[in-house]
This record gives sequence, C-alpha cells and structure tokens, in this order.
Amino acid sequence: EHAHIAGPGCEHIGVVSPYNGQVKRIRALLRDELGAEAVARLDVHSVDGFQGREKEVILLSCVRAGRGGGRGIGFLKDARRLNVALTRAKSLLIVLGSARTLAVDTTWRALIEDARARG
Repeated sequence: EHAHIAGPGCEHIGVVSPYNGQVKRIRALLRDELGAEAVARLDVHSVDGFQGREKEVILLSCVRAGRGGGRGIGFLKDARRLNVALTRAKSLLIVLGSARTLAVDTTWRALIEDARARG
C-alpha cells in the first residue's frame, strides 16, 4: 500500500522537523509502516540536521502539541531554523501544521497568507 513512498525516487524526499523527539517518532512510525530498509533510504532529520543539504521534495512537519492552550510556536519562531527549513526543497515544499497556531507569529502569518494567495 505504501510502496510508492519508499520506492524508486524516495531518495529525493526529505522529512524535516524542528524537534528531535518528533524526528525519532516519525522514523519509528515509518519503520513500522515501511520497514527498516525503506526508512534507511528516506532522509528524516531535524532542521539542524538538514542544514547544508537539499532534496527535491521536503515534507516540513510543523506539528506541535503546545502547552498552555497551544500558545506560542517554540523553535518554529527561530528565524535561522525557519530559513533552513524553508529552503531545503529544490522543487516542492509541503508544510504540515496548524495554520491557526503558526499564524501567531508575524513571519509565519505572512507565509501562510502568501501560500493562500497563490492557491
């Protein structure tokens, strides 16, 4: 069912998260679904771990479980990390997360508005 994810060309896909714990969880879930060999072919790293590298397709996980009613975006507000995270994709960047949560930050709000304007 998921063979296309880890099939030919998967070496062109990267998964990036600002959180090391989330990176470990994503790897574990992918290993359970696809097997260890497939996960070894996929690049799943933290933002810092992806610095200096690029992939054709990047899945950027901005999913977070905030404390205090979901206020704040933590590491996602760090301008350097945001720059690295958003510039790793050569062809396609897919951002996963809550637009409402991310929009509390002015930079993220501008990015979300730009994406919506582009359709």
